[in-house]
Amino acid sequence: MLYKTAFRSKHNARMYSVAYGFMLPWIWSVNRLLSLVIRTTDESRNEEEAPCYERCVILLFSLPVCLALIIAFSPFALFGFIARVYLASKRAPYMYSFADTPSRVNVNECIWADLSSKHFFKLAVIDTCLMPEGMSRLNNLRNVQTRSVNLARRIINSQVRPSPRIFVQSPSDSELKTYSIHPPASTNPMSLFNVGESNQLDVSDAEVSCVTYTNILPEETSFFAQGTDKIRDNCENGEPIHQCNGDTPLTPDTPVNGDMLRDSRDADQDSRNDPLDNLNSVPDIVPKDISDTPTPSESLASTPNLDCSIQIEVPITPFHEPKPHTLTGGPQHQKLHSENKIGDVPSPSEHAVNINFPAGLDFICFQEVFERRAAKKLVKTLHLWFSHIIYDVGVDSWRINRHFLNSGLLFASRYPILDAAFECFSQSQNEDRAVSKGLLMVKVQVGKTREGHPVVGYIAVTQLQAAQETNIRSGQLDCILNWLSSFHSNTHTEYLELVAFDLLCGNFNFDNMSPGDMPDWSHPVFLIYHDPCRQRPGLDRAWTVGTILRKKRLQDEEVCTPEGLQSALEDPQQRGNYLEDAEVFEAGGEAVRWGASDSSHYEGVGRRRVDYILYSNHRTHMQQLCEEYSFVSQLATLTDHVPLSMTFSTAIGPGAMQEWPQAVTPDSNGSHS
Repeated sequence: MLYKTAFRSKHNARMYSVAYGFMLPWIWSVNRLLSLVIRTTDESRNEEEAPCYERCVILLFSLPVCLALIIAFSPFALFGFIARVYLASKRAPYMYSFADTPSRVNVNECIWADLSSKHFFKLAVIDTCLMPEGMSRLNNLRNVQTRSVNLARRIINSQVRPSPRIFVQSPSDSELKTYSIHPPASTNPMSLFNVGESNQLDVSDAEVSCVTYTNILPEETSFFAQGTDKIRDNCENGEPIHQCNGDTPLTPDTPVNGDMLRDSRDADQDSRNDPLDNLNSVPDIVPKDISDTPTPSESLASTPNLDCSIQIEVPITPFHEPKPHTLTGGPQHQKLHSENKIGDVPSPSEHAVNINFPAGLDFICFQEVFERRAAKKLVKTLHLWFSHIIYDVGVDSWRINRHFLNSGLLFASRYPILDAAFECFSQSQNEDRAVSKGLLMVKVQVGKTREGHPVVGYIAVTQLQAAQETNIRSGQLDCILNWLSSFHSNTHTEYLELVAFDLLCGNFNFDNMSPGDMPDWSHPVFLIYHDPCRQRPGLDRAWTVGTILRKKRLQDEEVCTPEGLQSALEDPQQRGNYLEDAEVFEAGGEAVRWGASDSSHYEGVGRRRVDYILYSNHRTHMQQLCEEYSFVSQLATLTDHVPLSMTFSTAIGPGAMQEWPQAVTPDSNGSHS
């Protein structure tokens, strides 16, 4: 069930808003007082240039005013707090918001014709640190309202910006030999572009053709998210494929080899005066004019991503999960296993530190969106790209959060949300006793099969205990597994419903390399859900970086821009200065801490990774595989965490086809099987 309003009764909703209005002046006064006392590093840097007496004058007049306002608004705040406590039991655990945006996906037109082909999705995880002003300043961040708007704008700008993708293919050995035997009549035989008289790149404004080679078969390509089924049908019926850059249409019997390449170059060379323009006559596998323009349903059936790019798909064998491997035996036995053999899952084919989020994001999972007004501003801006959003998630009670803060979880999706549920942790310690932390579980529909059966996916986002004195996080992980199992069972109502993916993400507040977190990273949850960044229990892959920035270095000029933060994350020597370290042990058995003399050889420098994106094939009909994993630096100075993004694929394999349930038919004895 989706709750579109916080209360079923409009009277209770108005009363709750009035109660919050009575509390708002007192909250503002407290935040102003804390802002005068707690200063961020950028404010301190600016105050160094100002005269010394200016700071004293501000404190002398501002502190008494803030204290007077706090005392004056205390009765009104107390009345609002009592009314809020009274209405807490009648409030919904979350709010669902919908907006009809141009990027909204119509699942009725998204038909998954070929379940064995890969379908790609993009997910991002962001810890925003949108807390009340006083709490944000403890993390060296300020201006919560402004940060929420800027954070959402940067995310939306990364989605609506042009995202051209250039694929450069190296010539094969046979083409190099052909090129050496029959070189073109060009002064620069290795020139790949047309150079004008002004030594500038000559690119036509009307159309720019893709430079490729003809040794790639047409069935191995996909044009602008168009499937190859239509091309194969035309080939079987004897119809020629659309004309390419050459004059002769390509048919299934047309030879595609180096002779065609030479003939096309010779014919084009006679018709052009500029000898450097000869490469434009290479027959291109991407047609300039596609008469059979795919409909929106055909485009969405091929891939749900709105990424206008040319992708060359190479068929790969289905991935099978490796058997659980335990490192037993002596050191010689352990050295025999490479990274791919001892890893839980294969490493993503692409991994990097990117400045921008990938274009065409399908889902975003937020944590620490605690401030109510900032959450509404964030939702309003996110609706420019994401149609379905769940926010204001949490349960208010004296036992759970002392009626203070909600869970801080927020979920945004381009695909329709079918169902959602929130479960709250019963145990907490220290400052988490004022937060309603828990697990938000969402079920989305991403398409339909040719028979009309829905294709769905499950996404769960959480934030675990921050600082623990006892082992609370392991108990919370146990609760997560039980809640996910119950949610899958309760929401999987249709027998012929196809489950495409199952994801678990969020801020787990522990890393995979610190010995103190061993009870957490050795939890059985990692046997069901796979971590692409995890090489084995207790060791991350070499390309991973940490996701927590050092609070005191958060506003440094070197990392105050996305480009600067990207450079710091990519440099192992600078990374430890701005990211928190994982407290790993060296081979000698002694812990090496940050700042030691041999910190350059310390493998945990700047690698405390507490944010995770996990996927599971345990309860799905289709098989998931991480295709691309990236750490994003676009939100520099807006949050104290490094956001994550993952592009994953899902496809059904031969083994899953056998497990796919058939239609329910009555037996001779009247029973159904």
